[in-house]
Amino acid sequence: MTKFWTLLALALVFTLLAGGQSYGSYSDVDSMLYRAQVSADAVKMERRIGQLQTNMERRGMTRGYAAIIFRTPTADMSLDYEAVVDLRERALLVSQMPENSTEYQVGLDDLRGTLREIEIEGWYFTLIRSPFAWIALFLWVSWVWVLFME
Repeated sequence: MTKFWTLLALALVFTLLAGGQSYGSYSDVDSMLYRAQVSADAVKMERRIGQLQTNMERRGMTRGYAAIIFRTPTADMSLDYEAVVDLRERALLVSQMPENSTEYQVGLDDLRGTLREIEIEGWYFTLIRSPFAWIALFLWVSWVWVLFME
C-alpha cells in the first residue's frame, strides 16, 4: 500500500512540474499571440508580434513539431515561426501608413484575421519535450498498474 501512495504523490508532483513548464510557455507564446490580435493599432501589434517572435526563439520554437506521432504542417513550428516573422514585417509596413487611411484599416483587419487563424501549440510543444511530463506519465502508468495488480 505504501507503493500506491508513494507513486500517487510522485505522479502528482511531476504532473504539477510539467504543468508549470507548459503554463510558462502558454503565457509567453499563446497569450502573446492573443494580445497581438487585439492590439489597438499597428505599432502596438508590431511590438507584441516582435515579443512573440523573441519568446518563440527563446523557447526553441523555431523548428520541430508540436506532435509526437502525426507530424503534419499544422504542427510544424518552423512554419509557425516563419508566419510570425512575416506578420511582424507586415505589421511594420502597416504601422508606417496614415492611421486614418483605408489601407491602414484594411491592413490592420487583415493582420488581425491572420493572427486569429494561427494556432501555435506552444504549451503542447513544451509539454512533449518536458522530462517532467514523461516521468509523470511513467509514474501514472505505474500507479494504475499497482492499483489493479496488487
